[in-house]
Amino acid sequence: MGISAPLRLKRIAAVFAAAWMCCLCAQVASAASAANEHVTVSCEAPRVYIEVNANHFDVYAPGYPDAFVTNVMVRANGSWVLVKPTAAELPLKMSGGDTEPYRVVRPPEDAAGGTISFHNYHIKSNRDGGAKEIVVPAGASVTYTAYKNSATCPSDWAVNGSSRNNTASIVFNRRWWDVPSWFIPSMDTPQPDVYGINAHDVQDARLKDSGEMTVVGVKRILGPNGKSSDRASSPSWGETWLESEVVYAQPCSVFNLTAVLEPTLASDEFDKIKSSITWSADSGRITPDAANPRIAECCAPAVEDTYKVIAACGSSRRVILVKVSVPKIHQVMFSGNILIVRDTNGVPYTGPDWKDDDLDGVSDLTGANADASKPYHPVAYLSTKRMDATGVFLPDCTKVSNPAERISDYDVEAAVKKLRFAPNDSLWSWSWSTPVPFNMSGTAVTAANPFRSAPEVGYEGDYELAWEVGFGEAGTADNNLAWHRSRSDHELYLTYKAEVPSSFETVFHLSCKSADGKNTDLDVTEGVWAGFADRNVKRKDGVLLTYYRSYLTDVTEYEALLRYADGQCRAWAFFLIETLEIHGISAELNIIKPIAAAGFVVKTWSFSGAGTSGDPLFPYKNDVIGGVHNHVNYTRRTHYEWGTVAEVTYTSGTPGQNNVKPAAFFGNHQLVYVPIMNAWYDPSYGIKHMSIQSVDDALSGFVAIGGSDVFFLQKNPIGVQIQIKKK
Repeated sequence: MGISAPLRLKRIAAVFAAAWMCCLCAQVASAASAANEHVTVSCEAPRVYIEVNANHFDVYAPGYPDAFVTNVMVRANGSWVLVKPTAAELPLKMSGGDTEPYRVVRPPEDAAGGTISFHNYHIKSNRDGGAKEIVVPAGASVTYTAYKNSATCPSDWAVNGSSRNNTASIVFNRRWWDVPSWFIPSMDTPQPDVYGINAHDVQDARLKDSGEMTVVGVKRILGPNGKSSDRASSPSWGETWLESEVVYAQPCSVFNLTAVLEPTLASDEFDKIKSSITWSADSGRITPDAANPRIAECCAPAVEDTYKVIAACGSSRRVILVKVSVPKIHQVMFSGNILIVRDTNGVPYTGPDWKDDDLDGVSDLTGANADASKPYHPVAYLSTKRMDATGVFLPDCTKVSNPAERISDYDVEAAVKKLRFAPNDSLWSWSWSTPVPFNMSGTAVTAANPFRSAPEVGYEGDYELAWEVGFGEAGTADNNLAWHRSRSDHELYLTYKAEVPSSFETVFHLSCKSADGKNTDLDVTEGVWAGFADRNVKRKDGVLLTYYRSYLTDVTEYEALLRYADGQCRAWAFFLIETLEIHGISAELNIIKPIAAAGFVVKTWSFSGAGTSGDPLFPYKNDVIGGVHNHVNYTRRTHYEWGTVAEVTYTSGTPGQNNVKPAAFFGNHQLVYVPIMNAWYDPSYGIKHMSIQSVDDALSGFVAIGGSDVFFLQKNPIGVQIQIKKK
């Protein structure tokens, strides 16, 4: 069946045409009469035609229903006198099929008579009590029947260019179970549009009638954020949904969908069809508006889902897709924490502390940690402080049209969105933070509890945070929200009872890992010291930190020790002090000097012969060759080299940090005094001294300088030969 002219223009034209025809018919009606030599018959009704054939009059009333009754007048012509009907019987009340006689006389003896027949013709639908102008949903089974004089009338039919002839009825959308309709000629199944129904009596084309059938369907579904769909069904095999046809929603999102109907309806027409508009959804909840069912309120389910929503009017339907997904943690940034700087360049860790771009639960940062296996920043806090963090989320949702690509934003979000987080401290319970309003682009949250109830050193190499986003409709209480969890992993250092502005990564790593779980000053000190005592200190990235690996090293600060991985005793002493002070443990730099000598040598050196220096206090002599620096051969990086006389030689040595035989000829040595322990800690050698005598015992001898190129050594006698002073 062909599609009619554009709807609104066509219907406006039809209205004007009908008005013009009514006016014309009214003018004709006033003169609707016919006469023979005996009588004149007239009718007052519009659009009625009268035809005379000898003594018989036919009154034709096209388009009038069965119940139509009209006034017909009979008037005698010329000298004839009307005998029947009498004046009291006029006008005649005629209805379809009635036949009335008339009689006239002309004195003295002439008499004549005849008949009047009334023919009304109309079409009726099987809808709305037989209405000719109907509004029906697409796919509705509709039958139109033509009637003349209350009996069905074979007619010729025309509907928007299609025709059926010589049949009393036509049917649209014949139902298989409707047995009588199988004997009625069918018309092509109409699509949504306006159809003109025209019929006329096969025997007399002047008997005609028309109606209008408006077939209503769903043209498209409009959704939020400009989404819409005019699909009648899901995509065929090998095809896919367009992104414009998919609504991406958070769980529990509430949004409206609107069904656009075709053709456009006036309000009274819509009232006739609105009960035929239906909505359905594979998931979630959908509630049509009672007053205007073109609009339906949709509520997405509380879980991830992909489902179809269908709007239908009769057999016409349109479908739109809804995909519900949960956002996942994308970035984590901490605040209120202690700044950690990189060992090798002193640059602090800034920016996101954890970042997962593909939302697989694993951070994607590079160069984020000295430990290359940890793609996230180390984080340090005072152990009695609460964690403050900001979480940024992304929708964990791939595009329907391209699963390799993720959506950037939701089309609709839940009315109530809350965020909470908790450390994974227990498999059985979670200490959730107070839920706060959730913002995808960044929400600050504060842990419910401090890390420790009392000061305690801590190290967590794999510290998991659970992030939960709760969704609900308006007014939903926190405990009734649908909570969805994602996780992030972190490396966490907890300091004992101090909160320094910043320090180096290895400082935190060595001290917190060594003293993990310690909660007294004494235990913390001993725990930290344990990290030095084995003389195997490493930078966090695994690089060995050495004591005088090069006998020529000039590194005296711990920052440079961390950067260059080799240093003197001063650098190591400050390194130990820093590892204690970040926990609030006081420590002092102490300097060891000989009481009556220019310097000393650290065990173990060998003294041979009686000595040839001539000095009874420093009888042993060594010649110096090559460049001289403090009377030591400056050209050798890993050992000492003497001249022709060498009565004192460096034999086994005392092992130092990652170096079995470090330099051992010094003008002084520096170590760390910890008041609460009343002890001296020598991190260069990993030795703890409880007395000055213990320090003194670590030496092989003392040095005096003789001239510019020789020095003399005396084997250390029993008794304290050194002094210790604060820096």
